[in-house]
Amino acid sequence: MKPLLSKEEIADLLAPLEPDPETKPRATDEARQSENNAAESLHDQPLQIRVEVGHSLVLLKELLQIRKGSLLNLDTFTGQPLDLYIENHLIARCELVQVGGTFSIKVTEVTVPPELLNQQEKKSTSC
Repeated sequence: MKPLLSKEEIADLLAPLEPDPETKPRATDEARQSENNAAESLHDQPLQIRVEVGHSLVLLKELLQIRKGSLLNLDTFTGQPLDLYIENHLIARCELVQVGGTFSIKVTEVTVPPELLNQQEKKSTSC
């Protein structure tokens, strides 16, 4: 049985649907530039960090007796790493240090899952 259309006729019909090779790379470049701009703008977003020193359960009667100079015991020991959170996600462990007249933190361990780091590395290298 003879086909309804020849290969040449099919190619002629599909030709207007195929992208122009001159404009296709330009669109890809524009998309890549747009992604780069979006990624760069994300890098400039401020994120709230929190360093957690420790926890304690306090009875209400003890809380009502707190005065200047009162001490509350925490579950963290001296020299034990503190937890560093970004947007309520534990991302690292650190120690408290003094630099000049202010406190700073020194990261001692990164706790972000390796899969997440690998995703970020792939994104940053593909840009």
